[in-house]
Amino acid sequence: MEASDAFALRPPVTYRERSPGRTASRSSAFLISSKYYHLKMPELPEVEITRQKLLPILRGRRILDFWTDWPRGLRTYEKRLISGSMKGRRISDITRRGKILFFKLSGQPPRSLAIHLRMSGRLEVRAIKTLSPSSHRWIHFRWRLSGGKELCFIDPRKFGVVWYGSSDDFENDPHLGRLGLDARLMSLEQFLKIIKD
Repeated sequence: MEASDAFALRPPVTYRERSPGRTASRSSAFLISSKYYHLKMPELPEVEITRQKLLPILRGRRILDFWTDWPRGLRTYEKRLISGSMKGRRISDITRRGKILFFKLSGQPPRSLAIHLRMSGRLEVRAIKTLSPSSHRWIHFRWRLSGGKELCFIDPRKFGVVWYGSSDDFENDPHLGRLGLDARLMSLEQFLKIIKD
């Protein structure tokens, strides 16, 4: 596979040396060495960086197909019809609220995707020709896109969650419906009011 065929978005990794009596930590956005271990949970800044990198690559691309082998990680009222409901919709925008990425989709009735990477998840954009169902054992969600690309949600520990539905569905969801103001958009007055209350 050529380097240009794959674009990986991995959260920073915290490494700890295996040698007894020595503990050293360092972070890198794209390096994984066999000498180190312990994958770090993606924090808010890393999720925002993921959003910024995905947006110019995915904006305007049409969803041609959807696949998952982990329906327990999917939250939707349209589970049986989800693939057909997504097909043909374009990704028009990607926003973030807290650690959750929201993909605004075109078409009617209005629908959106939301993805929470949780502990070990990462998103990867690949050329379709480089991917087969068995090419990566940790791929649990896959969106085939126009332009010969696929968006893959790789999640070794299966903690990640994908939502699909309307704005009302998201507002009524036990998790999404409880999201507060995003830290980057909160004013000083709003922050002081929250901590006082």
